[in-house]
Amino acid sequence: MSKKTDVKRREFVFIHECETCNPNGDPLRGNEPRFDEETQTIWVSDERYKRNIRDTWKDWGNLIWIDYIGEEAVTIDKRMKILMIQTGKKQTLLGNQEEGEIDWDTLIKDVKLKTFPRKNLEEALFSCIDVRVFGAVLSIKNINRSYVGPVQFTWGKSLHPARIISNRGTTRMTSNERSKQGTFRLDSFVPYAIIGTSGTVNPYNAQKTGMTENDFLSMRKALWSSYLHVSSRTKVGQSPLLWIEVISPPDKEYYIGNLHRHVLVKTHKPEPASLNDVTIDLTPLVSVVPPDCTIEVYVHKKVVDGVDFGDIPESNIHVVVEMP
Repeated sequence: MSKKTDVKRREFVFIHECETCNPNGDPLRGNEPRFDEETQTIWVSDERYKRNIRDTWKDWGNLIWIDYIGEEAVTIDKRMKILMIQTGKKQTLLGNQEEGEIDWDTLIKDVKLKTFPRKNLEEALFSCIDVRVFGAVLSIKNINRSYVGPVQFTWGKSLHPARIISNRGTTRMTSNERSKQGTFRLDSFVPYAIIGTSGTVNPYNAQKTGMTENDFLSMRKALWSSYLHVSSRTKVGQSPLLWIEVISPPDKEYYIGNLHRHVLVKTHKPEPASLNDVTIDLTPLVSVVPPDCTIEVYVHKKVVDGVDFGDIPESNIHVVVEMP
């Protein structure tokens, strides 16, 4: 797939806060928050941000490629067969069944991917918004290639030193029928941190995957919303604070990279515990942006008084709760 795109070349920064929660568990450390002991900073993987976005897209009814079917992860081959049914490339009536009620193994039994032209397979693949935005790797009978997504995230990290606290808790559920006591669990969480990630948007790759400007805006809104409406027990306590875009002129291809490193968080206490204990300074970021770029800022209204916007024009600063 390759066509003209309305996507603008830009870099972006997303900043969120974390209070008494686990922003991203490390499976190699018992699901403790990801933590770099040398720099005393909290880390969040790029895949965590993408998972948040995909989950929100799915809640909104969008078709996504990297998905659980029911409660199970599936192979690429099986996911592609299901996708051919979901997109109508294979004429199978699903009726009004809820996803959890569908017997996919029965429905895909007669789906033979090798009978489909490559064009049909790619059309089905690019009907998934996460493929258009983030790309995909496909290895099936007719196709063995990777599609580089136009949107790429860095790992996020806290913009000031932070720490992890571990507390032992109990549950009333017993470990077996003979036991009368609940089981113990160890909860690890971050008392407080402001975390930033950044990323890029490449119009050339958007041409190849078919990502539109509206797809990008949907991604931006989904990420913001995922932190505004957190429902998981270990994730509650997070909130979006700032979204900053640096948009290049149409005839330029600027790249600064890792923009979140240029956002300065000034702490007013050795261990900040809330937004009242910090100031977010965008002046260092503004200083590295070429003068012919446009800077757009979306700021949550609860933090607007604690941000130094530098020389960013007031007309480019949008105070929001929900991302438009």
